[in-house]
Amino acid sequence: MERDYLLRSLNPAQREVVSAPRGNMIIVAGAGTGKTRVLVSRVSWLLQVEGVPARSILAVTFTNKAAQEMRLRIGALAGEGALRALWCSTFHSVCVRLLFAYATQAGLRPNFTIIDTDDGKGIVKAILRDLREQGGQGFSTAAIEQLKPQDALHAISKAKSQRQRAADCAATWGRDERSRLAARVYREYERRCEEQNLVDFDELLLRTVELLERNEAVRDLQHHRFQEILVDEFQDTSALQYDFLRLMAGPGAHVSVVGDDDQSIYTWRGADYTNMRRFMADFPAVSQHKLDENYRSTQNILDVANALIKGNTERLMEKVLHGTQGEGSPVSVLSNYTAQAEGINVARIIAGRHQKGEPYGSFCILYRLNHLSLALEQQLSAAGIPYQIYGGLKFFEREEIKNALAYLQLALNPADNVALLRIINVPSRKIGPAVVAQLYQVAEERGCSLMDAIDALIEYAGASPDAPDAVRKLARRCSAFKALVDRLRGLAAGEDLLAMLDCAIDESGLHDYYRQKDEKDRKGMGDNLRAANLDELRGHAGRFVAEQSALGEAPTLADFLATTSLQSGTEMAENGAVDTDTSKVQMMTIHAAKGLEFPSVILAGCERTILPHVRFGMGLSPRDEEEERRLAYVAVTRAQQRLIISYAQARVLYGKTVTTGKSPFLLEVERALGGSGHLPYRYL
Repeated sequence: MERDYLLRSLNPAQREVVSAPRGNMIIVAGAGTGKTRVLVSRVSWLLQVEGVPARSILAVTFTNKAAQEMRLRIGALAGEGALRALWCSTFHSVCVRLLFAYATQAGLRPNFTIIDTDDGKGIVKAILRDLREQGGQGFSTAAIEQLKPQDALHAISKAKSQRQRAADCAATWGRDERSRLAARVYREYERRCEEQNLVDFDELLLRTVELLERNEAVRDLQHHRFQEILVDEFQDTSALQYDFLRLMAGPGAHVSVVGDDDQSIYTWRGADYTNMRRFMADFPAVSQHKLDENYRSTQNILDVANALIKGNTERLMEKVLHGTQGEGSPVSVLSNYTAQAEGINVARIIAGRHQKGEPYGSFCILYRLNHLSLALEQQLSAAGIPYQIYGGLKFFEREEIKNALAYLQLALNPADNVALLRIINVPSRKIGPAVVAQLYQVAEERGCSLMDAIDALIEYAGASPDAPDAVRKLARRCSAFKALVDRLRGLAAGEDLLAMLDCAIDESGLHDYYRQKDEKDRKGMGDNLRAANLDELRGHAGRFVAEQSALGEAPTLADFLATTSLQSGTEMAENGAVDTDTSKVQMMTIHAAKGLEFPSVILAGCERTILPHVRFGMGLSPRDEEEERRLAYVAVTRAQQRLIISYAQARVLYGKTVTTGKSPFLLEVERALGGSGHLPYRYL
């Protein structure tokens, strides 16, 4: 009965994967071929047919949103009981879970907090500032001024992805002063994170890999537990994530990976699609499967996609997507003289379709580079067409949200100077830079955190009648802040997450502070709703508590902060919404569109030097060109019913008017399909 139920809605290729004998598998799944359905059905098959215990299954994907979707669908097929026991989450979330469980063995204190890129950049800025104030410490002022914090942080991130610690880089980054300075910054960054018990995103992976490599007992426990490991979006794994997978898989485990090398578009952030080949070489008896029946797009759109990706030579296996949605209308090509003309024509097309009953929200405009949106935005606004930029400032990146969460981070980890500095004077407590400098002095003298320095200062001022007036004054300024943090610590001990958040938002004065700022902005025609965003954060926390309780798990502060830290930038909008606004045209880069689909897609700026993007007039290497072609392929396969490819003959790039014209990728499609006697597109 379970077999029929799990297989009846699948096509033959999908059924073959889901019902395959237990073993190592690689599934090359083309765009829109139902890989999530296959993964969910495979997990359910392992549970219900093969009898694998739920606690012995680990399913890993790349975003919290995708993991949540998988969990819901697995629960619907296999039941809530199984769902509570199996692990289904992102790489980073699995690492957080392991590091919380084995913090001491990993060289961490159990109350570590996770910092994002913005916080990491703040630490680097502070390091560079301190170097300047200390006379350079052997580095020239010019070198310190020229090293941008984001560049230094990128170098640290790249080093960690290559499993290089600061000590390793000190020996290899010595070619010039800039490299030596970057190595020095890495060393100090590593020291400050250790001291404050902070872990950045790259550290989560690196620290977990080091733990599994060095601690045989911990590694054996994972090997004993996990019999079946399934990995989604395998083409997007990095070398470090691949090492993590190999360490988690014991001799008796079976690993199934699902991916599509044709959709690998993140090599710039460490993804390596050649991991798919490495997997087949490193794991024994890997069976290979292919999914090429597309359920998303019409065949005319798929014909363009197939012709486009055929130009790549480094493909794991050839896939020709065939669809189930009929031939559909021809793909349209829009030729424009300028970027402004492109914006006018795109707005005209959308307005015309809208008048015929197509909702604005069914349209998505994609572009290779962020700055290409300007001319499009101007013309959409002029035509009165509502739109939404997807992928800009996100909910957990907003100032008011980061400030509220900083109170909770400090309650969890009092050594977190980054969190303390963010909120010690928000709202204003008259604790300005001069007071902070005095606190730093106390902390350095005692070798402690800023929070410990405040505790010691207030204790000394209260217990010593002869304490200097300056010390008493400093203690008075910090006493209200200490009292608030102590209250939060007390609530943290009782793990009352919702009460903690109310304290951080209301008792701190944050809500009133941002409500007043909102009112002031509205008088100046602003539209900020920062106080409402704080209320949405409460709602988010309430949902987290309910979800954890439904799974039979305690909703801990550490887990809540981990989920907010790891929330992908493309998973939650600025106002906390988890879905795009269906009443507005969506606008986003092609990279941001990965994993999404829309009834109508307009690919703008499909031009020479833009797609493929030739950076600063440099030529493209064959590998870069193949990635750009994959990027165009991803854009095309986002469309379900209607695809418009648009290009301009000329546009302003980097301050100069440049003749661009039709992308060579579009020319490739014409050559590939022209010989078949028909082109599946038309010129508008």
